[in-house]
Formats: sequence, C-alpha cells, structure tokens
Amino acid sequence: MYLGFPLITVARAPYLCVRVHLVAQLPFLEQLRAHGNEAEVRRRLAQGQYHSSQVPVAEEWLREIEAKRADAASSRKEAREEESLFISRRALRNSILATIIATIVIIVAAREIIWSAIMSLFSK
Repeated sequence: MYLGFPLITVARAPYLCVRVHLVAQLPFLEQLRAHGNEAEVRRRLAQGQYHSSQVPVAEEWLREIEAKRADAASSRKEAREEESLFISRRALRNSILATIIATIVIIVAAREIIWSAIMSLFSK
C-alpha cells in the first residue's frame, strides 16, 4: 500500500500508518487542542465514545500533553537544581570568608598574648 511518500510502503514502514492517519484527522486533532480538556478526552476514550479512526488521534494528543507535562517538570527540576547549586556555592564562599576572618582573629589574639608576655618579661 502506497502512503504518498517516495518509496515508502506500509510493509516497509508500518510506523507511518499512525502518522498518516493523524494527518488525515487533523481537524479532530485541532478540536482536541482547542478544547483542551484532558479529563473529558480520557473519559470519552474509556467509555468508547470516539469513532475508531479518532481513538489513535486522541491517544496521540494525550501523549503530547503528558510529554509537555514531563518537559515542564524536568525544567522545574533543573531550575531547582541550579538554585540549589547557587546556594551551595554561596554558602561555600561564606564559609571560606568566615574561616579567613577567624584565622585573622586568632593571629591578632596570639599577637596580643605574645606581646603581653614579652612586655611582662621586660617590665621586671
């Protein structure tokens, strides 16, 4: 059976059947996209209210919605991970600064202790 593509037949590429069928059902697909009620489409599919030619189109539309939802969830997860990395890097920078300040305080305190000890030796 020839599908309208050069040198492609159903026997050679059976996966194209669904795609070609979806192109033929484009007005129905546009209706689904315009209506946009996923729950209603799932209900109608479960109850067998769609014509047999519309079922693969509705299923493909639901897969599109699920893929978009998965992409959005993935994007949100990546954003959270980037924010977490940013916060971690800031915390690391702050801890390095705190370590430097603490080291300076220790050096100043040790200098004062040493200076006091030296002064007490020479004051006798």
